[in-house]
Amino acid sequence: MRSTRAFHPFTRSSIAAFLFLAAVVILLAAGCGGEEPASPGGDATPQGTAESRPRESGPRTSSASTNTPEPTAQATSQQRSTAGAGTPEPTRRGQSGTAPSQTEQPAATTTAGGQSGGTAAQNEEPATTVAPEATMEPTATPAGPECPQRQPAPNVMLSAAQTSPETDKEALIALFNATNGESWDGSGTWLGRAPIGEWEGITTNDQGRVITLRIPNLYFRMPGVLPSELGNLTSLVSLEISGSGFDGNLPPELGNLANLQRLDLNNNKFSGCVPPELGNLANLQWLDLTGNELSGELPPELGNLANLQWLSLTGNELGGELPPELGNLSNLQRLDLSDNQFSGQIPTELEDLFIKEETIFWGNNFSGCISDYFSDLMGTRGSDLERCDLPPDHPGDTATLIEVYEAWGSPDLFNWLGRNPIGAWQGVSVDSSGRVVALRLGLHQVTQKIEIPPMLGNLSSLRLLKITDGNYYLHGEIPPELGNLSNLQGLNLSYNDLSGEIPPELGNLTNLQEL
Repeated sequence: MRSTRAFHPFTRSSIAAFLFLAAVVILLAAGCGGEEPASPGGDATPQGTAESRPRESGPRTSSASTNTPEPTAQATSQQRSTAGAGTPEPTRRGQSGTAPSQTEQPAATTTAGGQSGGTAAQNEEPATTVAPEATMEPTATPAGPECPQRQPAPNVMLSAAQTSPETDKEALIALFNATNGESWDGSGTWLGRAPIGEWEGITTNDQGRVITLRIPNLYFRMPGVLPSELGNLTSLVSLEISGSGFDGNLPPELGNLANLQRLDLNNNKFSGCVPPELGNLANLQWLDLTGNELSGELPPELGNLANLQWLSLTGNELGGELPPELGNLSNLQRLDLSDNQFSGQIPTELEDLFIKEETIFWGNNFSGCISDYFSDLMGTRGSDLERCDLPPDHPGDTATLIEVYEAWGSPDLFNWLGRNPIGAWQGVSVDSSGRVVALRLGLHQVTQKIEIPPMLGNLSSLRLLKITDGNYYLHGEIPPELGNLSNLQGLNLSYNDLSGEIPPELGNLTNLQEL
């Protein structure tokens, strides 16, 4: 019996101790359990794990975790499973581990009730930061999609002094590998033991440097991208890759080709922007990017190609306003911007150009009007813009035209004299100030031989003088007074019966491009 009585007190104390220890364990487990929901949520992504560590040490973390641990964990896991990496904006601002759940309105209200005013303010912060981004997004690119430029690869580019026939060969091999060269017709001559000058489409100079590169017949072949190593072909004069299905961005490294005169990449699938680095090509005469998928605005740097004679960008997705710097292309003979998304007014600087071949603007979204001279210059190849109202006549130019008319015996020229402004007279074009800038006359109405009136030299703003009809009505000598036309860019007196010497005064026409 003693042993039995002694056993019972020992058992009760043991049980009490056991229960006490169990309670301690439960309390400890409950205390630690409040931290556990943040761990699964933070482990959803590597980014969340790294960001959850500093938040666990903050005082707000413990209060938030002990209030509503389960809803926070569920909301966090649901959001991260839906949005991928979670909510980066609250994380960048140092919010607590429960910040993802606060994006849901019911959870935000419940959590805010048990936290300080600072946390309640954080609940409103995502709405404050997101709203400006949403309103700024549509106005960030008013002229069309932005087109960020890819930076040149310094680890690939070499200076002109570092290039050689060997580096030219390396550039060609990079092109071959980047464009599925094995599918080319005639590609069997590439990558062999023969000198690169014997590879199809390649021409080299006496120093073994590549001067022309024309990809051989890639029609209906697999597309490829132009590698940046092409910028190491520093002796290249002509680069022609047309109708070949090439895609990707135009590498800005093309701007390293200082000797390039012809760049023809028409009818491919190039996308992205026109690299502003092309403005470095001071010797470029021919730029044809027709029929690609280029977008963004034209870089004003294109106005640095002072020798450019041919610029064709038709059939792309280019937009925005035309840069007035294009007016610097004084040697331009063809300008084709048709079938794009250009907008705004056509810069008046383009009216100073004397483009002998074609100027084509149709298929765009230009606004405003074009001058009388520019409208006559473009003819039916222009845009849908209306001709601007004719300005008041310039008294001096009007008097000169009347003298010319009378000197020719008052021929039957449409709309000459009368009440019409001189810009409406047959063959006469004026600029925005009413000065005569072009005189294009066919003399089939004339019934007798006539001479060139010396008073034409008084039309000091004249850019184009064309008197020809194939009937040889003009005779006599060219008057030296034409040498006063310092702005003259084109003089065409062909198919006439002129005699005598060409007056030396015509040497004063420093802006003359066509004689």
